[in-house]
Amino acid sequence: MKACTRPYPNYCERMSSFRSMFRLAAVLAPAVMILACSDSTSPNRGDPYTGTFVLTNADDQPLPATVFDGIIVVPEPDPSFHLRILATTGSITIDANEHYRQLVDHDAFVDGVFASRVTRSDHGDCTRAGNQLTCLSNYLEGIEFTGTFSGSTLTIAQDLSGEGQIVSYRYGRATLVQ
Repeated sequence: MKACTRPYPNYCERMSSFRSMFRLAAVLAPAVMILACSDSTSPNRGDPYTGTFVLTNADDQPLPATVFDGIIVVPEPDPSFHLRILATTGSITIDANEHYRQLVDHDAFVDGVFASRVTRSDHGDCTRAGNQLTCLSNYLEGIEFTGTFSGSTLTIAQDLSGEGQIVSYRYGRATLVQ
């Protein structure tokens, strides 16, 4: 080891302390990173009201499920048409701070022919009282909806198709495949 030269009093002692702190930081940093990214430190682990829930049913039917089926009457000279909307996939994630993010895909058929796929995307804040959830959108102004938890199932009544028909959307807790 090289001898320490002292440009000022206590220089060697301070440098030794700094070296010790850097060594300690170098040893602890990887451990802190591993713990910070670990599921075992998640504050909501085991909380039945948070996490990702995957859409399984719409309007009491398994996916893909019809959520709207009707004739759309438009003013002359345009002809009226048959519109059918199917919910095909979706999810809602609720975090420990009661923020939600919801995505639902709908396929639209006009006169029996596939016309488009629309992804409804929304996010906002929820409050929970017992097994009841009330959510208010931060994205779509004035949109509020309620949901009910029953075990690992969340059921939400919403008009996601935009056709004025409230439909029951049922979500099940997502499971991770390892």
